[in-house]
Amino acid sequence: GITFSIKNKEKVAIMGKSGSGKTTLLKIIGSLLIPTAGSVIVDGRNLRRLKLEEILEFRRTTIGFLFQKENLVDFLTVRENIELPMRFAGVDKEERQRRIDRITERLEIRRYLDTYPDELSGGEYQRASLAVALANHPKIILADEPTGNLDLETATIVYEFLTEIVTEFNSTLVMVTHDTNAKKYVDRVIDLNELKKIKHLQS
Repeated sequence: GITFSIKNKEKVAIMGKSGSGKTTLLKIIGSLLIPTAGSVIVDGRNLRRLKLEEILEFRRTTIGFLFQKENLVDFLTVRENIELPMRFAGVDKEERQRRIDRITERLEIRRYLDTYPDELSGGEYQRASLAVALANHPKIILADEPTGNLDLETATIVYEFLTEIVTEFNSTLVMVTHDTNAKKYVDRVIDLNELKKIKHLQS
């Protein structure tokens, strides 16, 4: 029972108490969950009206997911993980390499391209995950507690890279977090608890 909108290229943090529905909301925006009521308009498309094939295409071309953990396939190298979404999207080999070079250079992880995920530190893992999320140049990055398991110093590095890179790629950032430090890296904070209070008062 909430209503809000996010502008193109805006950086937004969604906050609220545990159990308030932050992760569920992020999954709805990314079409991983389809709501049973209301309208969800993302990039001009009503997600409730899309067919399965259209939903899969929407995810490939519009959304980049960055989760708190389990972003990477353990038995693939960093390079192979970054390539994976591009292979699904039909990007040719030359373009895949060009994107890998650009993204990993910008995120300062080129030296880890032939490394496996379990050999990375927390910050390195999240930067590699961000490279995967950016591989198909998505219009929208959805980040679910991207620094949840990181110390303050490493979390700061991830926030800085995340907000700088989405600006560079002209993407919109929607980030779910409990961390109040995230506020300084976004344009706006959406508090689910406050939205629910407003809805309750109006009904």
